[in-house]
Amino acid sequence: MNILKKTLLMVLVILAFTSCKKDEEKVDNDGTVITTGHAGGATCSPKYVATSAEGKLDKNIFKVVSVTASDDYFDNTKFRITFNDVALVSGKCYVANSTVQRTITVGVKKEVGVYNLSSDNSVTFSTIKTGSTVLDVIQCGQIEIMSISATEITGRIHAKGDENNLNGTFVAKYCK
Repeated sequence: MNILKKTLLMVLVILAFTSCKKDEEKVDNDGTVITTGHAGGATCSPKYVATSAEGKLDKNIFKVVSVTASDDYFDNTKFRITFNDVALVSGKCYVANSTVQRTITVGVKKEVGVYNLSSDNSVTFSTIKTGSTVLDVIQCGQIEIMSISATEITGRIHAKGDENNLNGTFVAKYCK
């Protein structure tokens, strides 16, 4: 009986070691380290740039012109931060209506800190044209909230997808 128990234990130990794969790392050309674990999931280690946020949206360059932060519609413990490629209407917290509206939006806790992008803190890249909408939700990267005041939120973000991305610093007008 003892031999059977020892043999079974040895088989289980061998299976445990052989079923684990070594994590694989890939470094993109912008310095983002993507680690794929044995369970098939991936994590991203961003490389922030120290300039104002910009990126790519819908295969076009996305230059951030204005950023707003407001209370999240569904969760009052979060901000909804929106990056726009057009200026805000003077003295307001919104952009003028146009036939094409390109925005990048992220929901994040109302606390100073670093947050991995995930299903709780995903980034939505959207292009809204008359009659069509293109959406891409990205969960690879991080957003860091560096300061929060009564009028603005400062931080940095690096969100990376296959075709869309955003990287850099930001100052968001807090619209209550």
